[in-house]
Amino acid sequence: MSSVSPFLLKKVIQNIAGDVLSCTKIRDGTVLVKTKNVVQAGKLIKLVKLSPEVNVLVEEHKTLNEVKGVFYSPDLQYVSDEEFLNEMKDQKIIEIKRFKRKTDNAFIETGLYCVKFSVTKLPNEIFIGYQRYSVRPFIPLPLRCMKCLNFNHLTENCKKEKMCSNCGELYHLIDNEKCAKPEKCVNCKDSHNAFYKKCPRFLKEKEIKTIKIKENVDMKEAIRRYNMRFPFVRPLSEILNNQKQVCRCKCSCNNKITDEDKISDKSKIVFGDDMKKNEHENKIENKPIIQPIIQPINPSANITKSITLENGNIILPKNLSKKQKREIKKQISKNKKPKTDEKDDSSTTSSIGDLDMVDNFE
Repeated sequence: MSSVSPFLLKKVIQNIAGDVLSCTKIRDGTVLVKTKNVVQAGKLIKLVKLSPEVNVLVEEHKTLNEVKGVFYSPDLQYVSDEEFLNEMKDQKIIEIKRFKRKTDNAFIETGLYCVKFSVTKLPNEIFIGYQRYSVRPFIPLPLRCMKCLNFNHLTENCKKEKMCSNCGELYHLIDNEKCAKPEKCVNCKDSHNAFYKKCPRFLKEKEIKTIKIKENVDMKEAIRRYNMRFPFVRPLSEILNNQKQVCRCKCSCNNKITDEDKISDKSKIVFGDDMKKNEHENKIENKPIIQPIIQPINPSANITKSITLENGNIILPKNLSKKQKREIKKQISKNKKPKTDEKDDSSTTSSIGDLDMVDNFE
């Protein structure tokens, strides 16, 4: 279809089926058309030529027009697949797969079944005889290449070199030899093999697959939605390994911070309540992070000034505590004539808003 005019393709499709949902050109040169309903699809399947010189072959997509679901039933153990498919034709079931588990070198049925429907929307339930069973979407494991051990491409299409699943290096084993090197994942670089079920990369691909199937979107849209819901966060082990142990003291150690070691504010890590300093800093400074210093106030010191009014009352600043006021009261009561600090009238009236009235002690 590379030699066909896109304007000609649009005119032919609109003349035959009208407006469609989308028309996308695929990497292999074919064109994928998504129709609004079955009527449009039926009209386009009959298309043979775009023009007298251009012949085309139109057929249904092999996977996009089918959905898979899972249900549980303990009553189908002795029912053959042929009988099941023959009885379930009216419910658009075209394939069945039984899940089994291995115990004592024997495979035993679990009662779980995966069925394929020849429809684009998965039904919520099916009827087997007089029984009704709920159906949930079937979510397969992420597609993995067995050559480079990465995801989302097949082994026959891989252009990378073969990797060891244990140490994450280039494949170096002969026949059935086992790798004796320490475990390291090819994808996340953590200390486990590539097939570890709790690998962060594996869990990410599994979640993307879940979004793709449950929300019925393509792979590109599923990745975009995943990135919106789970913003990228560097693993804590990777951040800690990349950071050097920095000494901010004035000693003669070699852990001095340099311009290359400076960390931007965006990459700093804050550990909620974990605000402990390293042992090196505590040994040198020998004090906590925040140490409040409370010093007693000497009442006799000239830090507070009192004012004596004409009626004999004493005015003291409001910022004094009750204890300080009691100390000043004792000091004034010892003197028959309390001294008044020299102040101008203007300064007295301006500071009266910050002063407090005290009883006359004479």
